[in-house]
Amino acid sequence: MNALIIESPGRQGIMRRLVQGLITLGFWGLLVYLLLPLFMPLLVAAGIVAETPVAGGAGSGAEIFYVLMLLVGGAMFGFGLWAEYNALLHRHRERKAPAPLRAICEQELANHFNVNPVELADWQRSGQLTIRLTEQGGIYCIAD
Repeated sequence: MNALIIESPGRQGIMRRLVQGLITLGFWGLLVYLLLPLFMPLLVAAGIVAETPVAGGAGSGAEIFYVLMLLVGGAMFGFGLWAEYNALLHRHRERKAPAPLRAICEQELANHFNVNPVELADWQRSGQLTIRLTEQGGIYCIAD
């Protein structure tokens, strides 16, 4: 079975990986910019920003943005290292192959569900079935 391309970035082209990485980085930057007001009390409490900047203040927004980008970048780097560690940890682990499926004949299927094999064959050929259930979840009747 072929692996999906999204699960095998090595099979993707360099330009595709670069563009996807830049788009992802752009969205992370936009998210940090939009969450900047939420981080402001934490930055003031940590002493990174001396006071809450006044709207329209010159230069203070850019400095805070760079600090937040550094924090988010550090978090992303940490998550990346953690993901790489897990990938290396599980890379050479053997996966159990699923048990091969065996063909089930119509007679065996009919016996399992306790139905007539001729009716089962008709149901398989029909395009639509109406199945009426009992209140307990059992099958009351089946109509073509």
